[in-house]
Amino acid sequence: MSEQSYFIFSVNQHRYGIDTIYVEEVFALPELTPTPKASRDIVGILDFRGESVPVMNLSITLGQPSLNYRLTDNLVVLKWEDLRIGIIVNQVHDVKTISSNEIKTEISHEQEWTGVERKKIIAGKVSNENILILSNPGNWLWYAEIQELISVKDSSAATQAHSPFNQQSISGFESTLTEQPTLFPNATSQEREIFRKRADNLKASVQRQDLKDLKPLTVVALGDDFFGVDVEAVREFVDVRKVTPIPCCPSYIIGNMNLRGEILTLIDLREFLEPSKRSTQTIEGAKAMVIEVRNVVVGVMVKAIGDTMFLLDQREVMTSPNISDSINLNKKYLQGIASYHEKVMTILDIQKIFFNSGLIIDEVI
Repeated sequence: MSEQSYFIFSVNQHRYGIDTIYVEEVFALPELTPTPKASRDIVGILDFRGESVPVMNLSITLGQPSLNYRLTDNLVVLKWEDLRIGIIVNQVHDVKTISSNEIKTEISHEQEWTGVERKKIIAGKVSNENILILSNPGNWLWYAEIQELISVKDSSAATQAHSPFNQQSISGFESTLTEQPTLFPNATSQEREIFRKRADNLKASVQRQDLKDLKPLTVVALGDDFFGVDVEAVREFVDVRKVTPIPCCPSYIIGNMNLRGEILTLIDLREFLEPSKRSTQTIEGAKAMVIEVRNVVVGVMVKAIGDTMFLLDQREVMTSPNISDSINLNKKYLQGIASYHEKVMTILDIQKIFFNSGLIIDEVI
């Protein structure tokens, strides 16, 4: 039995999971450059730090009705080999570890998913959680069609001469862009301005040669504040159920729960870092972030999930001793603070918290 981490999201009231290895970045849906209607379910082009990335409407791909785009939608950039493509999703849930024996691969009898193309896209289903597992993007991305679309938009005159599109079709493409300035016809002027600003921010963000300065973080709310954790330390998010208290432990030790046969100790990390802040969070039914560092696995109670993958420009991090004195947490466990969606995010040093704080004793809590 093998286990794999899946990025879980919703589109059109269906929940999907895709292997996290293909997920490159997630952000709020920006304005897109419309594409010709002949481009099937490729509904727009994203200027992704200088690269033209086609964006797919997964609802259309799966034969479902296409919904109006909303400010709360997200765009997930997937990468497979040398190809990038974006998919529009209605809601991002979490990252979840799923074992292979939980995935039912025979779903052909389910009428809703019997289309040939849909069977290529959907690799299986986690029946007990009603999650449809998407296959390797190489199975369902129309690589040739996407490359033709990009070449029409970006190619030089010399490249256009060899393009499968003739000059008339190129002119038609340009006129379509002129006639259809937005993919959000039902949006208000204020909403369109927000979509546009999001696109401008992406264009103005760090260029490809500076990507080495980007650090992927998982952002969660502990209490009323946001905290960033190195994404490599985050194994998954789980629902908290049937917690067994541990006698004679500090109050920040919530208890143990069974996680697929593994005993997972739950902690209130915010209370550990700042004992004066006692949690009033309900335990049963809450979420926990499963962190694994050097084979030590701990569940951290979270109030909310901000971003499962947030790319932080490390040049924008304010480090000690410049951290404001208004932050009461023990600064030796912090890597710094940074801006997060017009709020402040504290970046945690999980290695120090686990192994230099007394939280872990003989690798057992």
